[in-house]
Amino acid sequence: MQYNGKQIILATWNETKQRWLQQGFMAASLPVRPLYPGEVPDVDETGDTCVENALLKARAVYQTLKDENGVVVAEDSALCVDALAGFPGARTARWAPGSDDDRSRLLLEKLAHIPEAQRTAHFLSVIALIFPAGQEHLCDGTLYGSIALAPLGEYAEGYDRIFTLSDGQTIAQVGRAQVEPFDHRRQAIHKALALIQAWTMQT
Repeated sequence: MQYNGKQIILATWNETKQRWLQQGFMAASLPVRPLYPGEVPDVDETGDTCVENALLKARAVYQTLKDENGVVVAEDSALCVDALAGFPGARTARWAPGSDDDRSRLLLEKLAHIPEAQRTAHFLSVIALIFPAGQEHLCDGTLYGSIALAPLGEYAEGYDRIFTLSDGQTIAQVGRAQVEPFDHRRQAIHKALALIQAWTMQT
């Protein structure tokens, strides 16, 4: 099948995110490329929501490159804790200095007075797509769970050690590889893939 030079452009400056997005979009059977160094200036994620941040990144790349054959893809993720009114939300990766391990410990301190049954939470992923003609689409995915009373598991760091799945184990205990096929990011990628595959069939 010929795709007339069409490609997927990843609107991210994060090498880790580039790798898993490239892997996730392999099923589109299109070239998937990250940004070249200095091609587009990094974008400050100043939005209050994942939708806003994903669109900020996608629009910056779309407006700079103006690629008539490329669909621009940007993603933003958040951990939202119900007992904290959705905090840390869009600032999950930067609401406190240090690493995700540091932030996860601080989050547990914030929840110290919250009973285990009231520590429900979810991970959210939002993917923004901008097609060559400027059409914007949003795809999301959600992984529901709760916040553990203490870090558990040796297979990962940070939030994976405090996010408990429906079976009572944290992501770190189960192992990231076991969770990825159905996690919030994979759900959003699956929806985005359907839109991209429909686009490839249009011409």
